[in-house]
Amino acid sequence: MTIFSDMVGLWTLWKADHISCDGLHHPCNSSRLAGTIASDLECLCTDDCERPSILHQDVRGTVKKNAHVIWHFAYVIFAFPTDRVVSCYFHFVKNCYSNAIDLGLKKHLAKDAELRKWLRTLIGGVHLSNDQQAIMWDHLLQNPPVIPERANLTRFMSYFRRQWHTDAARALINQHENRGPRTTNISEG
Repeated sequence: MTIFSDMVGLWTLWKADHISCDGLHHPCNSSRLAGTIASDLECLCTDDCERPSILHQDVRGTVKKNAHVIWHFAYVIFAFPTDRVVSCYFHFVKNCYSNAIDLGLKKHLAKDAELRKWLRTLIGGVHLSNDQQAIMWDHLLQNPPVIPERANLTRFMSYFRRQWHTDAARALINQHENRGPRTTNISEG
């Protein structure tokens, strides 16, 4: 199983639909296994749940039933040790293209096949292994296409290096060997 997120960072919250009380995958059990009862964890058990605790309350202290499970990735990783957190590929691509357009590259992307190929190759690098991805991104960022408004492309490359070309971001966005289902956050509708 792969857990998807739209945000980068260890303390990003994962929001998913109702999870039933059926053993280890229940957040109450996961928290007990960790030896910690976390106040930022919500339990969405049915009314017959026999686990009365602060897990049945949201962070404001009100009881919530049939809402959404919210917990830190640290708890998810503990509960599912063989899984990995993967950021959403769709939103990664959307962010890259939106930033390129915001930085004034829209007309160049429409007319320049070399720039389009370079950007698609850069974005597609997330399907390589993490090591190959880093090598390819280094090469592409050191050898960008030549366009008339070089300053805009330089600003995009700076954004890309800062936002995505770090060890932590590459590990989170990397889609190599990802065969898991895509889960949708509540924020996506």
